[in-house]
Amino acid sequence: MFREIPLSRGQQRLVIDKVARLLENLDLNEVPPLIYQLLLFVRKNDKCLVLDPIISFFSRLEDKVHNGRS
Repeated sequence: MFREIPLSRGQQRLVIDKVARLLENLDLNEVPPLIYQLLLFVRKNDKCLVLDPIISFFSRLEDKVHNGRS
């Protein structure tokens, strides 16, 4: 949906940040399709806008798993 709307880099960042916050509340099987849509959303040269929040999400998830096992 947002791919069809011309947005500045700052506006893209707002959308990405909002969607990235939603990742925390999703079931794990819902995460891959949303990440795919985020990657489609950003322009080819702006992948770092979306990769940083994705990496942070998985880092936090990994920390939860490791802390739960301790």
